[in-house]
Amino acid sequence: MLWIFPFILLLASGCPPGAKESHIIETLPDPEWKDLISDVRIGESDEIRFTNAPVTIEQGNELKIACQKLRVLHFDQSNLNNDVLAEIFSLLPELDQLKLTGTVDNQQLETLGKYASQVKVLNLPNGQFDDIGLTSLSEFTNLNLLRFDSPHVTNQGIQSVSKLPKLKSLHLINVPITDDSLKTIETMESLQSFYLDGSQCTDEGLSELIQNRPELHFHRNQLHLQQDPNSHQH
Repeated sequence: MLWIFPFILLLASGCPPGAKESHIIETLPDPEWKDLISDVRIGESDEIRFTNAPVTIEQGNELKIACQKLRVLHFDQSNLNNDVLAEIFSLLPELDQLKLTGTVDNQQLETLGKYASQVKVLNLPNGQFDDIGLTSLSEFTNLNLLRFDSPHVTNQGIQSVSKLPKLKSLHLINVPITDDSLKTIETMESLQSFYLDGSQCTDEGLSELIQNRPELHFHRNQLHLQQDPNSHQH
């Protein structure tokens, strides 16, 4: 099952149904882990979406066996240390989309940069990394979509984000950036979509952003600014 078509559709259509949740949407209950692993191993699926509970060490180790074709992985990695994660990701060469729902710190982000830098979609909704951790993003040269939550990232960290050469969609959640970061984001030529939920940015700064980048699809707290030329009802 491929993820790329819905992602292209997202960029083409503007505001997809369910945009309040994320660019990456899960609407069905998670199946049993053993069934997901089995389907990948026999080639019936290239996705594992399991976020209803942290995977055990035993379950994590199952990802190392005959799952090389896995393209989409959404899971809670809280029980797995960095060594286990490094080994898992080193054995998933075709991984394109990664969502980690457990806490991700600087060291784990560094591990991702070393062993999962080929991913095109990275979703980290429980980040505890800071500006130093974000320097690991320099390894993600093919990243198209980045979504993260972290209260420790500042304007300096957004400088690292701005250097991602292929980034089309950026979603920041509870990241305490200011208008200085908006000036940095304005320079990101590849960026097509920017979602901002919680920040220290002002109305004036955001208005200037959309004035200078009118083609940018922008939401603040899930809504368009009133003066946004792309504004429409949701």
